[in-house]
Amino acid sequence: MPLVVEIADALAADAFLASPRDPNLVKPALDIVAEAQGSLRTYYGLQTEERKHSYLVNVWDAIQSHHDLQANKAVYGEFKKNITSLAKSHPDILHVQIKNGDPYKALNAPVTAFTTISLNPGESKELLEEKVREVTEAGNSIPASWGSYGIVSGPIIEKEATYALIIGWDSAEAHWKTVTTVPELVNPLTEIRGLADIGSAHIALVEYKRHD
Repeated sequence: MPLVVEIADALAADAFLASPRDPNLVKPALDIVAEAQGSLRTYYGLQTEERKHSYLVNVWDAIQSHHDLQANKAVYGEFKKNITSLAKSHPDILHVQIKNGDPYKALNAPVTAFTTISLNPGESKELLEEKVREVTEAGNSIPASWGSYGIVSGPIIEKEATYALIIGWDSAEAHWKTVTTVPELVNPLTEIRGLADIGSAHIALVEYKRHD
């Protein structure tokens, strides 16, 4: 069964901005997520472009596992109270159904790029899916010397005809240099821009390790 990556983006709490790699700060909230049935790995971090954005990223065995956590009012209520150490606004949440491989190499990279691709009205969904596959395959074939840690991709469950790429990089600079230099990426990305809107953000993620 394909894994599901939950990506939650919110305005960062002041305490988290001051200490974005302090596991004790996020422990009360992230212990709840990490212990949930079907939760596989949990990450947190700040966006590199705009540090005011904090991210919580969780890998689930299925989206139903996340829904089950939300349905537990007592436990989820405690989570929402505790997550204020990480975020001070209501998050924007997306779930990506991974179609190829596992996302861990990309999520454990120094920088992880989340790229969303939304089909423009009147364009072909089938063609866009084909081009997303091409980019994914090309990204996984480029040498590590370009600073890439691989790509996974899939549809965003909440949004019709919208897809996501999750890509690991040495840095945001390595990302932009590669996608404007390597023909195997430049060509399908150029075609995608004619079919869809593209947006990207880079996050320096830390894997949360539960500790007592």
